[in-house]
Amino acid sequence: MVALGRWMKAGFPVRTGTGKALLALVAASVAVLLVAADPAGAGTAGTLGTESPPTATTGLATNVTATEAQLSGAIDANGLESSYWFEYGADTSYGSQTTPFELDAGEESDASAFLYGLTPGTTYHYRLVVETGAGTAYGEDE
Repeated sequence: MVALGRWMKAGFPVRTGTGKALLALVAASVAVLLVAADPAGAGTAGTLGTESPPTATTGLATNVTATEAQLSGAIDANGLESSYWFEYGADTSYGSQTTPFELDAGEESDASAFLYGLTPGTTYHYRLVVETGAGTAYGEDE
């Protein structure tokens, strides 16, 4: 039997049997503790899958003219590298998107993009999209 004295991330004792995996729910984030044992009973442990998915909050459209608009929003990438873009179109199937913007790990940002060449008299729908290694988040339709 392999006994682990401490799981450093959570700071509490954990004991497992040989070759078993323990799932622990810690602060609303799922972590997997893997234990591998050799025939002599020695073991190693590590954590996997502790990243939280991003959130995207679609903001207001400003500087709106007959053919242009500036879109805004807020991003929480939870410290991970991320990409964001806006989807837009005449209905909620959108059909168009801005060029993706890249953010480095730990770089949080307000999102902003300019739209040009819009059709005068057309009402547009739009939303912010954020993607990280932990998932993709879609802001509300505006």
